[in-house]
Amino acid sequence: MTIGLSWDAGQTDLDSAVLAVNSEYDVVDRVYWNNLVSNDGSIESLGDARTGDAAGDDESILVHLNSVDSSYTTLFIIISIYDDDNKVFF
Repeated sequence: MTIGLSWDAGQTDLDSAVLAVNSEYDVVDRVYWNNLVSNDGSIESLGDARTGDAAGDDESILVHLNSVDSSYTTLFIIISIYDDDNKVFF
């Protein structure tokens, strides 16, 4: 599965992340701009695009569902917005 983000170029930066949780809803792994691959290697970010000017998807996260660690019972897909003018996350 591919999670892809695309946006128009500007001052805003979108970031994608995946949080993996166990049956107790403890976060056991995370993939985002500063941690590109999950511990089991099944989730991989292709990097952080900050400008939004690429053709097609500006950011992508690959999830190899057949390889996800069995202790990961839920994957949360997180999209955040960073406003460079105001230095704020949304």
